[in-house]
Amino acid sequence: MLSFDLDTKDFSFARRELLSHYIEEQEFYYKKDAGNDVEINSLFLLDFSDLKSIDSIEKNLDNKIVRAYLKYVSEIISAEELASEIIKEIKSRLDKIKQEIVDEMLGIKIPRFDLYPVSLYSEEELEDFFIKRKENFRYFIESGFFNRVLSGYDEDNYFYDFLKSKLTIKNLTDELLLEAVSVEESSVFIEGYSDLSDDDKMGYIFKLLKKYNPKSLQYYDRQILKNVYKGKIFEFIKKTYKYYLNKFISGEKLEYEEYLGLIISDSEEEKFVLFKDDYFSKPYLNLSEDQVSELKSELEPLLELISDKFYVTNNDNSLSDFLDPDCGAQGLSYCFRLNFYNLFYKLFDIIEWYPKKINFVQNVDNEKGLLVLLDKYSFLRVVEDNPEFDCRLILKFGKNTNWASNNKNKILSLINNVLGDKVLILFDGDDSCEELSLAETYLSYNRKSHFYGIQKK
Repeated sequence: MLSFDLDTKDFSFARRELLSHYIEEQEFYYKKDAGNDVEINSLFLLDFSDLKSIDSIEKNLDNKIVRAYLKYVSEIISAEELASEIIKEIKSRLDKIKQEIVDEMLGIKIPRFDLYPVSLYSEEELEDFFIKRKENFRYFIESGFFNRVLSGYDEDNYFYDFLKSKLTIKNLTDELLLEAVSVEESSVFIEGYSDLSDDDKMGYIFKLLKKYNPKSLQYYDRQILKNVYKGKIFEFIKKTYKYYLNKFISGEKLEYEEYLGLIISDSEEEKFVLFKDDYFSKPYLNLSEDQVSELKSELEPLLELISDKFYVTNNDNSLSDFLDPDCGAQGLSYCFRLNFYNLFYKLFDIIEWYPKKINFVQNVDNEKGLLVLLDKYSFLRVVEDNPEFDCRLILKFGKNTNWASNNKNKILSLINNVLGDKVLILFDGDDSCEELSLAETYLSYNRKSHFYGIQKK
């Protein structure tokens, strides 16, 4: 790429790097000089990329420079004649740029740095494109573009001065500051924030994070936890499990979005904050032996208060392993993969505590579904003689199951013969059962595991 640098007032050759495939539906280019500094205050005059390979030459035979180059290497024209063709193209390009500037009066909605130098744009236009558009702002941080600009100059550079003036805690909105601190391994310097101590950074970000409000959900990027609160995650997780357990003990239903919450605290206050879920990238905290012991000592007393109130629905129709009746709740949790579907079962494994009773709740929609459940829960007869572990099943027949309601005695006899007597059977219309209402509340803790995983080192 042949360009004219408006800062040095000189021609230069530089490769042109595609920063983003599309930003606001426009290709964005910038030049990198020999020192790897970022330069966007240049007029891009002539692109020689069509000559980079035989394949690209073949595809661009209608290009004047390509044709002139082929004539030159074939000794049809001289080097002077080739240079003359290149100069003609440069003049044509300059005429086009001048005409566009005059005709449009720079009424360009989106800056085009593959066409015009940065110095032709006002500060307001640059701010709108680079700062105020959140997606662009994040991308330029993630790509390292801002950091490379700021590390390449120190004075007398229009774009450098622009970025330095805008990347400050005073000029960035709260939303943009949170965007900046949520970029993985972000190193861009933000005046007024980056120069704070770690404790002051945590305190500042804490004030910006909104407390959970079920009527107005606000989710934040999980990377904020790693970038700002890395050393505090264990305390946050411990407080969060206490939050869940206290809700459980008081009989409160857990909303689905609360699985994505974490108790965040500073020296004076704490609040429950929601974070974005990412199925393909689950964060984990590796717990030391001391941390495991601390969890056990502080959470086990709360767990003991509800050891007989765990209700589980499991729609996986295949058991993952052989169920040893002597393994109790631990073996059952592995067999039914409860650590994937329940908020607490991973915690149980970590602190080696398990409930004394598990209540399974299953809906029956048709005859085939009943047969599947009879097979799935046939283990109930196997574990019924284990004195240290109690397991029972609630079978709820749904609507349009008249085939069951009309044959209650036969259905009851079949279920009793296969599963034993630790089954509560509710036919269609038996909705006034108090235990069913209780089960629906506790089942709200059985939808998924917490977004922040824990495991032993």
